[in-house]
Amino acid sequence: MDENDFYKQTVQHLARCLSCIDPTPWEKVNTLFMLCPQVSTSFTVTPRSQEACIALGLYFLQSDLQHQDKLLPYFLKVLKCLTNAQFEEPMCRVKNGDREYFIK
Repeated sequence: MDENDFYKQTVQHLARCLSCIDPTPWEKVNTLFMLCPQVSTSFTVTPRSQEACIALGLYFLQSDLQHQDKLLPYFLKVLKCLTNAQFEEPMCRVKNGDREYFIK
């Protein structure tokens, strides 16, 4: 398992665990929320922030829409900003013999 798969599985596991807590304290959800892309004038989405945003959506749906007063406006802002978003490409690890290269 590579680093990207590990991160994806970790944030999704966190989201699923948090969704089982009823009610989930915002401080716990905020841990996941802060990993998501932050909406600003220059909206940049990294592979990790994209995975965190997907996990936050997973939490939102599986928790029966807990914290919808904070999360729904966030998701709507993200949706509006996607047309102007900058997407950072993930780094790929390529092995050639005994050497490793990272390419975009």
